Amino acid sequence: MGWLFPASLAARYFERQPIPATCPHPWINYTLLAELSAAFLPAHFSQGWCAIHARTGDVIDCDQHSVEEMLQTQVASKPHVESPDDCWISNATICHERLDGNWSKHRDPSARHFGRRSGQCPLLPKGIKGVAPLHHYTRALCKKRCSTVAICTGMFFNFSSGFPKSEEYLRRLHNHVRCSLGYKRVSMRVGRQADEDFALMVHADVFIGSGGGFDGLIRATRPAAAARRRAIEKNAVSDIITTAKVQTVNGVSSQRLSVA
Repeated sequence: MGWLFPASLAARYFERQPIPATCPHPWINYTLLAELSAAFLPAHFSQGWCAIHARTGDVIDCDQHSVEEMLQTQVASKPHVESPDDCWISNATICHERLDGNWSKHRDPSARHFGRRSGQCPLLPKGIKGVAPLHHYTRALCKKRCSTVAICTGMFFNFSSGFPKSEEYLRRLHNHVRCSLGYKRVSMRVGRQADEDFALMVHADVFIGSGGGFDGLIRATRPAAAARRRAIEKNAVSDIITTAKVQTVNGVSSQRLSVA
């Protein structure tokens, strides 16, 4: 990991925290992860931020449902035979794993062929609920005070055909948060550095996810980040009190010397 991405959050984490042989897998030191991730926060980040993680890419552009359907209700994914070529896998070994292995719970066992897609299997698992509708964000942001709402998203794969449905979904989401919900500062973070997005979502005052493994890691790290922030604030208050006491003592001593 350090050789591939020497300055990454993961590389720094494993430098400090090798996985002990006696610990169950997976084992993560969330306190350390929260500490290290703070170094990746954007320079303009401050308290009061709310962060949204919107899942886009194959979960939208390879799905049979329209963008309008996804915005209105949380649909179960359904691969679309007319979706772009990038949405399909031709490698027989990978297809076997996805149809019969760990991904099989998301598949219809009889769905071995897809019309003109015979011999291929869909990249998108069937039956997952990975795209949040607008009312999910409305409910999550209800009565939340956000100085800035950051919408973070990234596509794991690069599609030669682009991501037209994902772009439409993000436009509608941005308009909903800004125009319908009334937040004046809405930042779109599309395809940014993953470590920076992770840090922002971990340390934001409010986090709104859409599901998936990345969301799970963020949610698990946030309590450690909150505890770290409280400890820093407590230490800062303690330092202020100590400084005030020293200044008071010095002031009294100076007065005594002048009187003498």
